[in-house]
Amino acid sequence: MNSLKHRAKLLQVERNVTLTSLLGESSSSSCHRNKVISAEIKMAQFIAMHNLSFQSSDHLSDLFSSMFPDSKIAASFSCKHTKTKSIICDAIDPHLKKLIIECVRCSPFHLLCDESNERGDTVKLLTVLIRFFDPRKEVVATRHLDTVGIIDLSAKGIFDSIKSLLEKYKLPFSNLLSFTSDTCNTMKGARGGVISKLRVEQPKIVDVYCICHLINLCVKAATKTMPLKIDDILIDIYYHFHRSVKRITSLHDYAEFCSVEFKVVSKHSVTRWLSLRYAIQRTLEMWNPLYSYFCSHPDVEKSGKVKSIFEELQHPLTKVWFYFLSNVLPIFDKFNTSFQTSSTATVHKLYGETKILLKNFLSFFIKQDVIQHHSEDLTQLNYSDECNHLPVRDLFVGDNTTALILHQEENESESVTEFYHGVKTFYSAFVKKLLKVFDFKSEMLSTLAFLEPKNSQKMSLSSFDAIASFFSSNI
Repeated sequence: MNSLKHRAKLLQVERNVTLTSLLGESSSSSCHRNKVISAEIKMAQFIAMHNLSFQSSDHLSDLFSSMFPDSKIAASFSCKHTKTKSIICDAIDPHLKKLIIECVRCSPFHLLCDESNERGDTVKLLTVLIRFFDPRKEVVATRHLDTVGIIDLSAKGIFDSIKSLLEKYKLPFSNLLSFTSDTCNTMKGARGGVISKLRVEQPKIVDVYCICHLINLCVKAATKTMPLKIDDILIDIYYHFHRSVKRITSLHDYAEFCSVEFKVVSKHSVTRWLSLRYAIQRTLEMWNPLYSYFCSHPDVEKSGKVKSIFEELQHPLTKVWFYFLSNVLPIFDKFNTSFQTSSTATVHKLYGETKILLKNFLSFFIKQDVIQHHSEDLTQLNYSDECNHLPVRDLFVGDNTTALILHQEENESESVTEFYHGVKTFYSAFVKKLLKVFDFKSEMLSTLAFLEPKNSQKMSLSSFDAIASFFSSNI
C-alpha cells in the first residue's frame, strides 16, 4: 500500500474531477481552479514566447510542485506537453489570430512572405506575415498570419497559396496595400512573378523591396569584379580550423611567436549580410600568424586547400584588398543596420538615405564638380565616362590601405596600378547595380520624406495630394 506506484495512483485520484464537481462547484473551488488554469496558460505562453520545446513542460510541471510544496496551485498544476500543445495551438493561437483578423478585415494591410528552400524536402514552408495598424495599441504591428505547406514553388503556386490564405481569413484584396518578399524572379518578375499576379487582383498594390537585401546584392555585384574571391578565402580559412583543436593550438603558438593577441577566426556566411566585414577585420588582426601558419604547413607544397590559401595570402594585393574592404564595408553595414530597427518606422528615410549612399559612392571616384552639376538628379550622371573620373591616386581607399600601398609600391608598381583600376571598377559596379535595383524616380518614396518632422515644413500641399491619390483606394 505504501509503494511508489500506489502513492502515484493516489495522487492522480486526488487530481481527478469528481462527478459532484460537474453538478456544481463552490465559489472557493471554482476560484482555485481558475487560478490553476491561468497558471497553465501563462506557462504555455512562456514556452511559446521563448521558443522552448513542448517536451520541456513535462519537467516544468514536476519542478513547480517541488519548488513550491506549500502552494495549492502548484500542487494542482498539471500541464505536460500534450496539454501545453493544445493550449498554444487550439486556444491561444486562434484567439490571437481572431484579434488580428478583426483589426485587418476593414483596414489596409501589408503582406510579407518568404518560402523555405531546403533541398530534399518535398513540402516547403511558406510563411506569411501581416503588417497593419492596431487601433487598440495605436501602433503599426507585424504579426504572423500563417505558415502553410507548399509543393509548387512556382509563382503560380505561391500566389495560389497567398490567395487561399486571404480567402480563408476573409481578407479582401482591396485592402492589400503593399507586398514584400525577396528579390528573385519568381517573386518580382514583371510578367509572371507573384507581384504581377497580385496586381491582377489589386492594381494599386505597392511592391516594397527589402532595401537590406538590395544593398547586399549591390555589394556582391561589386565584390565579383575583384581579382580575388574574397568569400572563398574567408570560408576556406575558417573551415580549415573548424573543429580542429590541434590546428587552433598551432595557430595560437604562431600568434605568440608574432606577438599578436590570439583571436578565433570568424565565420563568414554568404547569407549573413553583416558577417563579411567582421570576418575580414578578424583576418587582418590575425594576418601575420595566419601567414606564418600556412607558410610552415607540411601540405603547403601539395595541391589542395592549404596551398591555395597560402597562395592567396602570399599575393601582394590580397592584403591591400582586405584593407580596402575594411574601409568600405562599414558604410554598407551602417546603412543596413539603420533599416533593420524594429522600434520605429523608417520607410520615410528610405529615399533620402539611399540617395545619400549613391552620392557618397559617386564621390569616391567621380570629380566633385561633376557631382555638383548633377546634384538635382544623380541618376543622369554618366559614371562610366572616364572624363568624369578622379585620377586613380585620388580614389578613396582608406588611409591604412594607402599606407600599405606606399610600402609595397617600390617593388609592385604594376600591381598597385592594377589595384587602383580594380577599385574604380568596384565602385562603378556598385553604382550600376544600385541604379538598377532601386527606383530613384519613385514619386511615392520621395514624397514620404514629409513623415520626418524636420522635413514637414518643406513639403507642399501638392505632395500630400500625391500621396493621398496614390493610396486613394485604401484610405
